[in-house]
Order: sequence, then C-alpha cells, then structure tokens
Amino acid sequence: MVSLILSCYHISPSLLSDNFESYSSFPTGGWTNASGNGTWSIATDGSKVATQTSSTSNTYIMTNGTSSWTNYTYSAKVKVGSTSVRNGIVARYINGNNYYFLILYNGNLLLNKKVSGSTSTIQQVPFTANTSTFYNLQLEVNGTSVKGYVDGVLLVQGTD
Repeated sequence: MVSLILSCYHISPSLLSDNFESYSSFPTGGWTNASGNGTWSIATDGSKVATQTSSTSNTYIMTNGTSSWTNYTYSAKVKVGSTSVRNGIVARYINGNNYYFLILYNGNLLLNKKVSGSTSTIQQVPFTANTSTFYNLQLEVNGTSVKGYVDGVLLVQGTD
C-alpha cells in the first residue's frame, strides 16, 4: 500500500502557502493531479491533511504553482505510509519527465532529478523514517544549487 500525507505546504519567497484546513476534497484550490494517478482526499491527522493511498506502484504527483518559478524554497510536512515506497516533494516540475525530487525511501533520503524521463541521484544519505512521524521536508532550488533538508537540517545537496 502506498500512502502519502501532506499536512502543510509553503513556497517562499511568499509564492504559495496552504494548510488544507478549508478543503473538504482534494485536489482543489489550485492543486492538480499532475500524474493523473491515484485518488487523493482530505483527512484529519491532528489537522487536515491531503492524503493518497493506493495498492499500485505508480507515480503520484500533485502540483500547484507555475513552471516559471525558478529559485525558491519548498517545504511540506510529510508522513510516509510505508518506508518501502518513494514519499517526498517535487520542485521545478515541468512535466512528468522533468523535475527535482527529495524523497524518503528504504532507509535513505535521496535528492534526485528526472530529465527526459531518466532518473539520477544527486546525493543520498541514510535516513530511517518512522511511519507515525511527520517530517518537514524542504527542497531549495537556487540557480544550479539544489539542497534538501529534513526538519531544518541540511542533509543532501548538489550542483546541477
């Protein structure tokens, strides 16, 4: 089973912020199911959260904003439903074949990029995620610099 829970979302400098509290369904409020996969909904887990649960191994990407945003910091509180599936956040999303992503997966934190449909790892470090904990994932993209943080601590970075 694949499960991802987002409790809040913020892109600075002041491009977008959302906490899902006013939603009764999802996607809404500018959010788009970019991958076209899975069913998303609003649930309560301490506060309102956007959640996705599935029994397939498809890619599930929810987006908001525009591809014209280039230099920004994106953060979201993420709780993984399983440590054996990729759970995380995406930045500089152009389409399903081109974006950066910071994910918790199989005991690791990975900073990856997908270009023309091919995925490569920029940096990877060991990180044991707990399925009952929200992690504040942050992805900073500025020029050629890409940095990934968990709970405010810089753990992965690279130049691309």
